[in-house]
Amino acid sequence: NANNETQSNQTLTVNIDITSPSAFNLTSPANNQWFNTNTKTFQWTASADTSSGLAKYQLYVGGVLKEDNIPPTQTAITTVLLEGSHSWFVKAIDNANNERQSNQTWTVNIDITSPSAFDLTSPVNNQWFIINTITFQWTASADTG
Repeated sequence: NANNETQSNQTLTVNIDITSPSAFNLTSPANNQWFNTNTKTFQWTASADTSSGLAKYQLYVGGVLKEDNIPPTQTAITTVLLEGSHSWFVKAIDNANNERQSNQTWTVNIDITSPSAFDLTSPVNNQWFIINTITFQWTASADTG
Protein backbone atom coordinates (compact mmCIF):
# COMPACT_ATOMS: atom_id res chain seq x y z
CA ASN A 1 0.00 0.00 0.00
CA ALA A 2 2.98 2.29 0.48
CA ASN A 3 4.31 1.69 -3.08
CA ASN A 4 7.42 -0.17 -1.91
CA GLU A 5 8.97 -2.41 -4.61
CA THR A 6 11.31 -5.35 -4.80
CA GLN A 7 12.76 -7.24 -7.76
CA SER A 8 13.02 -11.05 -8.06
CA ASN A 9 16.39 -12.67 -7.43
CA GLN A 10 16.51 -14.15 -10.96
CA THR A 11 16.00 -13.00 -14.51
CA LEU A 12 14.39 -15.67 -16.66
CA THR A 13 14.38 -16.02 -20.44
CA VAL A 14 11.32 -17.21 -22.34
CA ASN A 15 11.79 -18.71 -25.80
CA ILE A 16 9.02 -18.66 -28.37
CA ASP A 17 8.95 -20.83 -31.49
CA ILE A 18 5.73 -20.80 -33.51
CA THR A 19 7.32 -21.93 -36.79
CA SER A 20 7.02 -25.53 -37.96
CA PRO A 21 10.07 -27.43 -39.23
CA SER A 22 10.91 -27.00 -42.93
CA ALA A 23 9.09 -28.94 -45.66
CA PHE A 24 10.52 -32.31 -46.69
CA ASN A 25 9.75 -35.19 -49.07
CA LEU A 26 9.34 -38.95 -48.96
CA THR A 27 11.90 -40.80 -51.10
CA SER A 28 11.49 -44.57 -50.65
CA PRO A 29 9.75 -46.94 -51.11
CA ALA A 30 8.18 -45.37 -54.18
CA ASN A 31 4.46 -44.67 -54.14
CA ASN A 32 2.29 -47.78 -54.81
CA GLN A 33 5.31 -50.10 -55.02
CA TRP A 34 4.74 -53.83 -54.29
CA PHE A 35 7.08 -56.01 -52.17
CA ASN A 36 7.23 -59.70 -51.31
CA THR A 37 8.80 -59.09 -47.91
CA ASN A 38 7.18 -57.47 -44.88
CA THR A 39 10.33 -55.72 -43.57
CA LYS A 40 10.60 -52.32 -45.22
CA THR A 41 12.94 -49.37 -44.92
CA PHE A 42 11.21 -46.00 -45.19
CA GLN A 43 13.29 -42.99 -46.30
CA TRP A 44 12.75 -39.23 -46.56
CA THR A 45 14.72 -36.05 -47.11
CA ALA A 46 15.89 -34.11 -44.07
CA SER A 47 13.80 -31.39 -42.46
CA ALA A 48 15.31 -28.54 -40.45
CA ASP A 49 14.26 -26.08 -37.78
CA THR A 50 16.13 -22.79 -37.34
CA SER A 51 14.32 -21.78 -34.13
CA SER A 52 14.19 -24.38 -31.36
CA GLY A 53 15.85 -27.13 -33.41
CA LEU A 54 14.52 -30.41 -34.75
CA ALA A 55 13.68 -32.89 -31.95
CA LYS A 56 12.58 -36.06 -33.77
CA TYR A 57 10.73 -37.73 -36.61
CA GLN A 58 7.70 -40.00 -36.45
CA LEU A 59 6.61 -42.64 -39.01
CA TYR A 60 2.87 -43.10 -39.50
CA VAL A 61 1.52 -46.19 -41.28
CA GLY A 62 -2.19 -46.43 -42.02
CA GLY A 63 -2.69 -43.16 -40.13
CA VAL A 64 -1.32 -44.71 -36.91
CA LEU A 65 1.99 -43.86 -35.24
CA LYS A 66 4.27 -46.81 -36.07
CA GLU A 67 7.72 -45.51 -35.03
CA ASP A 68 8.32 -42.65 -32.57
CA ASN A 69 11.44 -40.82 -31.38
CA ILE A 70 13.37 -41.33 -34.61
CA PRO A 71 16.51 -39.21 -34.07
CA PRO A 72 16.55 -35.88 -35.94
CA THR A 73 19.78 -36.89 -37.67
CA GLN A 74 18.16 -40.03 -39.12
CA THR A 75 16.18 -40.01 -42.38
CA ALA A 76 15.39 -43.74 -42.65
CA ILE A 77 13.92 -46.47 -40.46
CA THR A 78 13.16 -50.16 -40.96
CA THR A 79 9.92 -51.64 -39.64
CA VAL A 80 7.75 -54.74 -40.11
CA LEU A 81 4.36 -54.51 -41.84
CA LEU A 82 1.45 -56.89 -42.23
CA GLU A 83 0.39 -58.06 -45.67
CA GLY A 84 -1.76 -55.55 -47.56
CA SER A 85 -1.71 -51.92 -48.70
CA HIS A 86 -0.49 -49.27 -46.27
CA SER A 87 -0.48 -45.49 -46.57
CA TRP A 88 2.52 -43.83 -44.93
CA PHE A 89 3.94 -40.43 -44.11
CA VAL A 90 6.51 -38.92 -41.75
CA LYS A 91 6.25 -36.02 -39.31
CA ALA A 92 9.12 -33.77 -38.23
CA ILE A 93 8.73 -32.31 -34.74
CA ASP A 94 10.81 -29.49 -33.27
CA ASN A 95 11.76 -28.89 -29.63
CA ALA A 96 8.70 -26.65 -29.13
CA ASN A 97 6.41 -29.46 -30.45
CA ASN A 98 5.64 -27.71 -33.74
CA GLU A 99 4.98 -30.36 -36.41
CA ARG A 100 5.41 -30.62 -40.17
CA GLN A 101 4.06 -33.58 -42.13
CA SER A 102 5.94 -34.77 -45.21
CA ASN A 103 4.75 -33.20 -48.48
CA GLN A 104 3.41 -36.60 -49.60
CA THR A 105 1.41 -39.50 -48.24
CA TRP A 106 2.38 -42.61 -50.18
CA THR A 107 1.22 -46.22 -50.30
CA VAL A 108 3.37 -49.33 -49.92
CA ASN A 109 1.96 -52.77 -50.79
CA ILE A 110 3.04 -56.01 -49.12
CA ASP A 111 2.25 -59.45 -50.60
CA ILE A 112 4.22 -62.29 -48.99
CA THR A 113 1.87 -65.11 -50.07
CA SER A 114 2.79 -66.98 -53.26
CA PRO A 115 0.15 -67.63 -55.92
CA SER A 116 -1.69 -70.97 -55.66
CA ALA A 117 -0.21 -74.09 -57.22
CA PHE A 118 -1.10 -74.97 -60.81
CA ASP A 119 -0.61 -77.91 -63.17
CA LEU A 120 0.95 -78.25 -66.58
CA THR A 121 -1.62 -79.87 -68.90
CA SER A 122 -0.15 -79.91 -72.39
CA PRO A 123 2.02 -81.23 -73.88
CA VAL A 124 2.27 -84.36 -71.78
CA ASN A 125 5.58 -85.26 -70.15
CA ASN A 126 8.25 -86.53 -72.62
CA GLN A 127 5.99 -86.11 -75.66
CA TRP A 128 7.77 -85.97 -79.06
CA PHE A 129 6.86 -83.56 -81.84
CA ILE A 130 7.69 -83.26 -85.53
CA ILE A 131 7.11 -79.49 -85.58
CA ASN A 132 9.00 -76.71 -83.82
CA THR A 133 6.01 -74.58 -82.72
CA ILE A 134 4.49 -76.09 -79.60
CA THR A 135 1.49 -74.81 -77.65
CA PHE A 136 1.93 -75.04 -73.90
CA GLN A 137 -1.07 -75.12 -71.57
CA TRP A 138 -1.60 -75.09 -67.82
CA THR A 139 -4.37 -74.65 -65.29
CA ALA A 140 -4.98 -71.22 -63.82
CA SER A 141 -3.31 -70.02 -60.66
CA ALA A 142 -4.83 -67.54 -58.21
CA ASP A 143 -3.39 -64.82 -56.00
CA THR A 144 -5.28 -62.93 -53.32
CA GLY A 145 -2.56 -60.34 -52.69
